[in-house]
Amino acid sequence: MTGNTKNLMTALYLWLYGHDQKAKHQFVWTGLIMLMFIFGAYISAMICTWVSTKLILWLCLAINALGLIGIWLSKERME
Repeated sequence: MTGNTKNLMTALYLWLYGHDQKAKHQFVWTGLIMLMFIFGAYISAMICTWVSTKLILWLCLAINALGLIGIWLSKERME
């Protein structure tokens, strides 16, 4: 198991069996980060085969920027 999947499953266990709301928050965020990575890898592969390899760098930058903006906005809302 890698670190992210271990953390994801540990948080899921603590949330479901320990009823820990902090673990639920960690589970959701870790899961979203992993899904963003998988989605980014898939989109990268598809664009490389369809269009151009140089375009992929700009797409990765845009995906990362959107993710960071989303994290920043959620932290602002929590404070």
